[in-house]
Parts: sequence; structure tokens; C-alpha cells
Amino acid sequence: MESSQTNSQDARCQPVPFPPERVRKLLLNLKSSIGREEGQPLSFEDWSPIAGRPSNTLASWCDSGEAHQIQALLASLERLPEQAQHQLLDEACRIHPTLQHRRLGHGFLATSRLKEILRKPSGFTLIRGNPAHMRTFLLAALGNSFNQAHPGGKVVAGLDIQPAEFLAPVIGVT
Repeated sequence: MESSQTNSQDARCQPVPFPPERVRKLLLNLKSSIGREEGQPLSFEDWSPIAGRPSNTLASWCDSGEAHQIQALLASLERLPEQAQHQLLDEACRIHPTLQHRRLGHGFLATSRLKEILRKPSGFTLIRGNPAHMRTFLLAALGNSFNQAHPGGKVVAGLDIQPAEFLAPVIGVT
């Protein structure tokens, strides 16, 4: 009985009728957008630690658009009203703090001083204050903004003891 039930479920599961060209276009636009945000073109090697996938896999997906999980996700999302689509994606995505983030952008003078710190060739910065989640946010914003201050050169490295539950991790920090 169980075998026939499994076979009937498999028969109902057809390949997702979602055009691979749309996935390809989405991925290439995403890659380009991340590069613009980072202030430099994004290679597949640089994208790999962000996406958590090997660079050759990302290149293959961008070449063919055959990324079945993405196709299934998009085919499912398009069945929802636009507001529900955006809400689900907003809830799923972690915050990516930068010095331009709206939580910090309102303090122009403070943000300018933080950018000056990032441009220094070396140094040590102590972040104090409460609450702890804002210290974590500021540290992540500094780490994520570092590459814009030093394109193609130095890299961020360090240890982070905070769980990456709500903030996107800083690339180079383990």
C-alpha cells in the first residue's frame, strides 16, 4: 500500500513549469546589484561565500537558469498577492547592516566619523554602550562597509560569538 501511495504522489509532482530564463535573469540581476552595493563588480568567487554555494554552481545557475529550488520557490511565490510575496521575503531575509543602513544613516556626523575610522590603515576600535544588539549591529555595519573603504585590497577577518540569526554574517568573519 505504501509503495503505490508513494508512486501516486510522485506522479503528481511534475517538473516546475517556471521558465529557466527568468531564474537566470534574476540571478544575474542579483549578482550585479550586490556588486553595485559593494562598490565593485562581484565575481562568482566573491559571491560564493555570500551564497554559501561553490562558485562553479553559481556560474552554472546563471548560465542555464536550471536551479530547481529557486524555480520552485518563484513558482510558488507568484501564486500569492504582491504584498504577501514581499512580506514573506522580508521575513526570510536577515538584516545586512552597513553604515548607509537606515538605522545609522540619520546620524550624518557620526556616520562620517565611522567612515574615517574605516579608511585608516590600521587601528583598534572599541564599541561601548547599550543595548548589546545595537553594538552588534554597529560592528556588523563596520565590517560590511570595510570593503567599500578598501576595494580590492584588505579583507575583514575576525571572530563573531553572536548567532547569525537576525543579521547577515560579515564575509571573512567566522
